[in-house]
Amino acid sequence: MSERSLAPPAVPTTPQSLFAERVEQELTRLYRARPELADRIDRAARIIVVQLSSPTHLRPVRARIGSGGRRCRFLVDSSSTGGVVYSVDPSSFSCGCPDFRRSSVAACKHGIAVWLLLKIASERGCRHCLGGWVFVGAEAINQETGEVVEVVDRIRCRRCGGAAVKALFGLGQVVGTPGALSALREAHTAPRELLRRHQSGDWGGLGGFDRAENTRALETGARIFSAYETPAGKVWIITEADRSSTCLLLPAEY
Repeated sequence: MSERSLAPPAVPTTPQSLFAERVEQELTRLYRARPELADRIDRAARIIVVQLSSPTHLRPVRARIGSGGRRCRFLVDSSSTGGVVYSVDPSSFSCGCPDFRRSSVAACKHGIAVWLLLKIASERGCRHCLGGWVFVGAEAINQETGEVVEVVDRIRCRRCGGAAVKALFGLGQVVGTPGALSALREAHTAPRELLRRHQSGDWGGLGGFDRAENTRALETGARIFSAYETPAGKVWIITEADRSSTCLLLPAEY
């Protein structure tokens, strides 16, 4: 069994980086569609940068929902006048700022920022995950330095079954050792199921440090390793750094 080898993409590993990637894509599209708003789009982009890089209580854009959940508006802190907050109506993206009142194109940086955030947030098919992933923070010990580091682990969403998850890298030529193939037959587990999990970033029973190493390997092109428990014992999958081949094997066969 073989598959076409693909160049490993740079893969976002946190909710913020996934969201930021979509912001960049939408900003590029918006610049092309509305070049006359380039200056205001630039200023809206700066608001979103602060939004994504700030802790919750310091974010400049906040949602306010009225009693009964019937009316929603967005409050956006002024970046030029300290302590001033403008209200944006999401139904029309009208704003209370002087720039909006003076504008002939009915768009200000606050309204554009709110529009971008709402548009990207509405793309989520499952409200429990981002792109089929749930992100879990954890602490791990660097086995080389003994340093405790914070890592972000990605787990496929159990609510939607990770339906939005895509292959993160190519497998190349796929081979299996006799021991691994025998164990999978005994466990009534299809190799393609473990390969699909491996290729989509479900690393099985790895610890936090090894998972973080895999995430870095997606960006740097290093070797990728997964470990799965089956009724017949543990099975490893290793994809080589150049993505030319992937091997299923037993730990004892390594």
